[in-house]
Amino acid sequence: MRYAVLALLPSLCLAVDVEAAKLGTPDAIPVDPGGYEIAVGFDWARSNSFYDGERNLTDRDSTAIERQVSLGVTVGLVANVDAAIALGYAGVSDGSADPATGKGLTDVTVGARWRFIDVERFALAIIPELSIPMGDGNPEEDIPTGSNLWGVGLTLAASASIDRLALGAAVSRGWVTGSDQDRGDARGSFGTDLAVGWQLTEVIQPEVELHYVRDINADDTDDAWVVTVTAGVLFSTDYGRFGTGVNQAIVGKDADRATAVTLQWVKGF
Repeated sequence: MRYAVLALLPSLCLAVDVEAAKLGTPDAIPVDPGGYEIAVGFDWARSNSFYDGERNLTDRDSTAIERQVSLGVTVGLVANVDAAIALGYAGVSDGSADPATGKGLTDVTVGARWRFIDVERFALAIIPELSIPMGDGNPEEDIPTGSNLWGVGLTLAASASIDRLALGAAVSRGWVTGSDQDRGDARGSFGTDLAVGWQLTEVIQPEVELHYVRDINADDTDDAWVVTVTAGVLFSTDYGRFGTGVNQAIVGKDADRATAVTLQWVKGF
């Protein structure tokens, strides 16, 4: 181990390009005009317990599992502006639910990113998004993987670097549309993300992220929320950026205590 560390010392003395992107935190760096980017992801999540309304950890009657494959395409439009579309396919199972399984398309997300501040080592961007429902399928027969609600969201994302240190942060707000009968108690969501990465070499960047998500409900219903931590690593190669990590819920209210494994591949052209 000592010799492996010593072998890395020369590379740590050299200037490197710092990767701004993170596994689960939006970044403020758009795709260059005329270019495009393809992203493929796989997520596998498992939950054996949940946080109740008093934030106490309670065992589930059975394990809940979700697997999702996602595909996203981002296109650079003009300087500092790009547009993206993302969709996915998911399979879920929960022995304590009725129905106990489901599979199908997830909601489609269409959005844009405008970087309105771009100075040396710092960028700030606004990301508006539209969520297009893929339908709730047959909720009497399958666990839904999509919804029957349209949604809109707005995210403020920041990216910064200090030497090899890569910093990211985002604040987001989402709203769902439709009648009260269709929405039930759902009124939207609020989220914050913080990310720190260290560009160890030109290729490797270990990183840690902290996420907070709150589901905003009607006034007569308590909000559900959860805090999760992501530990991962990004590999920047000629064949694209590969990312892998583990996301773990650490505290919450009326939320699953899920553990998720994430795999990503992103390639720009």
